[in-house]
Amino acid sequence: MYRLENGSFRVKVAVGDRNRGGLQKEKTFARGTGLREMKAWQTTARAELTREDIRPARDTLAADVERYLALKKPHLVSFKDREYDLRAWLARFGHRHRHTLEPQELQTQLNEWRTGQDPQGRPIITGWDHQHNTVSKPLAARTCNLRRTALSNLFTV
Repeated sequence: MYRLENGSFRVKVAVGDRNRGGLQKEKTFARGTGLREMKAWQTTARAELTREDIRPARDTLAADVERYLALKKPHLVSFKDREYDLRAWLARFGHRHRHTLEPQELQTQLNEWRTGQDPQGRPIITGWDHQHNTVSKPLAARTCNLRRTALSNLFTV
């Protein structure tokens, strides 16, 4: 913690060795901010950095799917099905880092596919018909299980 010339405070937190890719965070607090508030931020920030440091993911789910499909293409008999099942997850989670996905988010997505509705009861797009029009209907349990299995296999490779 450092007091700046204008009376505000700069609070820093670091995790790991700076020379080996350790992580840092800092925040400036207004003049008169209590020590407890600054220490609480420091503790929370340190915990966040520690969690980030533990998780080794680099890229987004979309990039991971591409890498996985390139590895598995020669070995899978049903490659197109696996590709279709994995790409279904990308509409909602493709931009996210794989390690940030929470089990309840994945279950929510599976529930939406299974019911054909979002939690507010609005219809969701679950696929396309032969004329390439969007379809909003519940998916079969088997389809949802295949999508879950495809995502699970991505995480184990």
